[in-house]
This record gives sequence, structure tokens and C-alpha cells, in this order.
Amino acid sequence: MAEEDNDDDSQKTEDPTERRLEKAFEEGQIAFSRELLHWIVLASSAVLILWVFPYGMKILLRLFHSVFEMCGDPLFSAPSSPIYYQIFSTTTLLLLSLFVIVFAVLGVGFGQTKLNFTLSQLMPKAERISPKSGLKKIFGKNAVVEFIKNIAKICLVAAVMLWAVWGYKEYIKGLSTLSLNGGLKILKEIFSNMFLAALSILFLIAGMDYIYQRLSHWKKLKMSRHDIKEEIKDQEGSPEIKSRIREIRAQRARARMASSVKQSTVVITNPTHYAIAIHWNEETMEAPKVVAKGLDYLALHIRKIAEENKVPIVENPPLARSLYEKIDIDQDIEPEHYRAVAEVIKYVSELKNKWF
Repeated sequence: MAEEDNDDDSQKTEDPTERRLEKAFEEGQIAFSRELLHWIVLASSAVLILWVFPYGMKILLRLFHSVFEMCGDPLFSAPSSPIYYQIFSTTTLLLLSLFVIVFAVLGVGFGQTKLNFTLSQLMPKAERISPKSGLKKIFGKNAVVEFIKNIAKICLVAAVMLWAVWGYKEYIKGLSTLSLNGGLKILKEIFSNMFLAALSILFLIAGMDYIYQRLSHWKKLKMSRHDIKEEIKDQEGSPEIKSRIREIRAQRARARMASSVKQSTVVITNPTHYAIAIHWNEETMEAPKVVAKGLDYLALHIRKIAEENKVPIVENPPLARSLYEKIDIDQDIEPEHYRAVAEVIKYVSELKNKWF
């Protein structure tokens, strides 16, 4: 079974077609990097914790300090005092900054999925509740690879964070001798460097995972030559159906041509290579009209229909070639052909009058 799968994968050497990509997108099969999503959560959290919140809280503390210092001032105590607006606006901005994480996650998520939402992934499937499939997910090859990858990522991040802290080992030893503000300043600098180091290495991991997911997704969508042929069949129909459609169209065209030739006034021939059926009604038409024309085999077919229906056939090679090249079916003849066609029609009329 595994060998069959490998054979199938080895045969998928062709890039996916536009239809294959559209179908995969409609079914929710999209390249998605969870590492990139995790990184954006950590990065936005670090920005809030290390820079936005400390800066905002510092402003709030200064504002509250001013409030307590000037409590007895009537102007300051008025509800319209600008300081209350500053406190309210700063507090609001700090609370709204919490949504930075939400917006960042939504932006990265929608950026990868291109706002695609499908219910096909939510539909119940037998393989999802199969114990065999469950065990394969837990102990299978992919699960082992994911476990090793996570362990390696943790070790790498820990090593980078330790390297970032190693330069501060002398400061850490002397923390007990520093003042509270000095110690907090050193700790903030250490944690900031740790976060930046961790975010840097995680950014590289997320970038590589994003590229891997894109390449893996593209590989999964690759098609074999057989798949492409089947897709073309589905879109354009099988060769048997197309052949049948062409046959029906040809039959209808022959039927229309036969009807036109039967109603024609005369058929002008080459005699064998060209055949042009002309229709003329003096009472209803301004000029004679070409109702059918053919070359070689089709010309012989037109002659045959004309003979079977007693339509006069006149051999005039120059006129037949000129009409075939210049006049389309259901089109009136041009003035340059009036004289020659009129002579043919007059000749045919005289023959009819002679015999009838």
C-alpha cells in the first residue's frame, strides 16, 4: 500500500493547473504556517509588555501625581479640567492597545487564508473518528517529526536567550548592591534583550516554516499527466462526446445545405471542384443570393442533391471560382457578377420554358 502511494507521488511531476488550485482553495486546502501565527502573538505581546504598557503607566502615574498634588486647587478640581481628559484618553488607549494582539493575529491569519472560509473542513469524516487514524496521528511519522521539531525549537530558543543574558552575568551578581530603581532598570534591560533574542530566532523559524508550508502545499497539489488528462475531459468532455457533437453538427449542416440546394434556382459548377447554388425570386428579391457552396467532395454532394431534385446545373468555371472566393453563404451576389449570373438564370429560364 505504501509502495502504491510512493508510486503515485513519483508520478505527480506536473505543476497544478488553475482549476486544481481553485478547487483546493474552495475546499480549504491552503498553505498555513502556525509558527508565523505564534510569532506574531509573541511579538505583539512583547511590544505591549516591554514598551507600550510601561510608557503608558508612566504617563498615568505622572497624571495621578499631579491630581494628588493639586487637590485643593478649585480650578484643578473642576470636572472640565484638562487633566481628567488626559487620564481618560491615556487609559482608553492602553485598553485599546490590548486589541493589537487580536488585530495582528487576524491580519496574519486572513493574510495566509485570503479570507477563505469553507464548511468542508468542518464536515464529519470517517477517518477523523477512526482509531487507526488517531493512533497514526499520535505515533505516526509526522507526529514524531513535529515532536522532534518542537524539542529542537525549545532548545534553540533557550540557548539564544541564555546567550543574550550571559553578557549581564556581572550585573546579575551585583543586583543586591543596587538601589530598587537601578535593579529594576537592569532587569528590564535583561528581559528586553531576552525577548528580542527569542523573537529574532523565532522569526527565522517562522519564516522557514512559512516557506516550507508553501512548498509542501504546492507539492501536494502537483498532478500526474493522467490527472491533467482527466481534468481536461471533465472540462471539455470526453473525445467520444466531442466526436458525437461534431457529427451531429455536420448532419445538421448537411441537412440545411440540402434544403437550400433543393430550393435553389441553379447550381453553377467548375464542373467538379466548385459548386455554387444560387436562388433568385424576381418578385421578392433585389439580387440573386448564394444559398450553398462547396469545394471538391462538398461540391460533388451539392451536384448530387441538385440532380436528385431536378435543379438545373450550369458549368461556368470562371464564374464558379469567383463566386466561391468572394461571396459567402446567404449573401447577395456583388454587382460585378450581375451580368454573368443574369445570363445563367436567363439560360435556365429558357430551358424550363422550352421543356414545359
